[in-house]
Parts: sequence; structure tokens; C-alpha cells
Amino acid sequence: MTERTLSLKNTKHIFEMINQVASGNFNYEIPLDEERDLLNTLRHQLNLMAQELRENFKHFAYVNPHLSYKFITHSTIILDQEGIIAACTPSSKTISDGHHEIIGTKFLKYLTKKSKKDFQGHFNTIKRKKKEKLSFRIQFKHQLQSSGLMDCYVKPLQTIRKECYLSISFFQNGIYSNSAKIDNERPSLSRWDTISLQEAYDYLLYHVGEPKLSDTELAEKFKLSTNRLKHGFKQLFGMSPFMFYNKIRLEEAKARIENTHQPLKLIASDLNFKSYTQFSAAFKKYFGQNPSDYLQ
Repeated sequence: MTERTLSLKNTKHIFEMINQVASGNFNYEIPLDEERDLLNTLRHQLNLMAQELRENFKHFAYVNPHLSYKFITHSTIILDQEGIIAACTPSSKTISDGHHEIIGTKFLKYLTKKSKKDFQGHFNTIKRKKKEKLSFRIQFKHQLQSSGLMDCYVKPLQTIRKECYLSISFFQNGIYSNSAKIDNERPSLSRWDTISLQEAYDYLLYHVGEPKLSDTELAEKFKLSTNRLKHGFKQLFGMSPFMFYNKIRLEEAKARIENTHQPLKLIASDLNFKSYTQFSAAFKKYFGQNPSDYLQ
């Protein structure tokens, strides 16, 4: 047996396989030849790896059990020369427990012990004018379970107002929906039912601002009976398609109110509520507060 020398030509498929798997395509397969050498063995092993990943992926790829979606918000906090929060964007208030006003309080109180020490050192460095801007990682006490260390960007401000001295910017994931209770038994759902129901779920999620299809139309679109759609959807996601459609509309509305400056009536219209009165009533029933209560 003669070992082939590795070259750009005969390893082309290997690099392509690595790129395809890295991008989430586990169906790619390297063609094999009749040679029994290290190169062919490597190709074969990569094919087996992709096949195993594909089989493992099937166990969880078709159901979205967490029933949640995320988006990234850019938050900014303004400190005065004493480290007191003088201003902030609405999304920044998640650094506290959400029930107390953070403006007028010390920024350090929201940090973990280690981050408090690190930030104070950086803050003193900037005050001594040894650095004009810094980038480092901090951790908020209230977000300890979910966020971990967070990259932040700190820069002194040029302003005539002494209370606006330092800007702290950071990005964070926003999660605006709760977990659904999943029926783990799922006795009556086939694999293909589950796939179709997940596709219906994704369709509603990504068309949140559009008029909702009726249950009959939704079932027909994803090759299900109306009965199978309604019962299967509730079994997998804990609610009917109509309840889910309303839920994601209201969660999206709350996110827009907190993180944009869109007028409330425009938000209601964009999310396909018949009137602002209908939107306001549904919002209060779901969140226990009026939409205007979330305005900053």
C-alpha cells in the first residue's frame, strides 16, 4: 500500500466537509475511492462523524420546548464624577431587580464583589486621565444566573453638565417570553406530526405582525388536520395556536415599548390589533398593567 501525499487537490473535500459541518449541514458526505490509505480513512471517519451528528441532532431538532425568543439590546448608563447613575436607556434597568429606580444610585451596588473592585480601578484610572477609553468585562449581581461576564465599553463624556461624566455601554440578550409546559409523553404524535407542528410554530413566530391564519388554513398549510393541529400544538407548546399568536404579539409589543420610541398606536397597528382599545385591553389582561405604564 502506497500512502498518498496530502495536497490541496485531494484534501479539498475534507476542508469542505469541515466548513459544512461548522455551518450546521450534517448531510454533506465526502466521496470515497478504492484506496486503502490514511487519506481515505480520514474521509471515512469524517463521514461517520457527520452521520452521528445528524442522528443525534434529530432527537432535539424538531421541537422548540423553551418557547422563547431573544434579541440583543444596546444599553447605556451615564455616571457622574462620583459614580452615581445620572441617566440610562430603558433596557439598562435590568441590572437591578426591575422594581427599583436605578437613577440616583451608585453604579457599584449592582456589581458582583470582583467586578466592583475591577470597575473601581478602571474608574480611578480614567479620573486620573491616564486613559481616554477602556473596554473590559463586568458582572451584574442581579444577572448572575443568566448573563455571566459582560463586555462593556467605558468612555469619558465631553459635556458642560458635570453630572454627565462617564458613559458605560454594553450589549445584552433580551428574553421576552416564558417557558411552556411540555407534555413529555406525547403518545399520539408521530415524528412527522411533530415536524409539521414545529414548522407551524416557527411560521407564527416569524410572521408575528401579519394577520393570523385560521386554524383550518394553518393546518392545510402544514399538511395537518385541523384537529391534529389544535390538539398537537397544545400538547407540544402548552397552548392553542391562537393563544400563542396573541402571546407573541403582546411580548413583541412590550419589547418595542421598552426599547424603542414608537407610538403606542403604531405598535398596536403594526402587530395587527384591530384597534388601540383592543390592544390596550389585551395588554393589561396579559401583563397586569397598561401599555403606557411601560413608557419611560
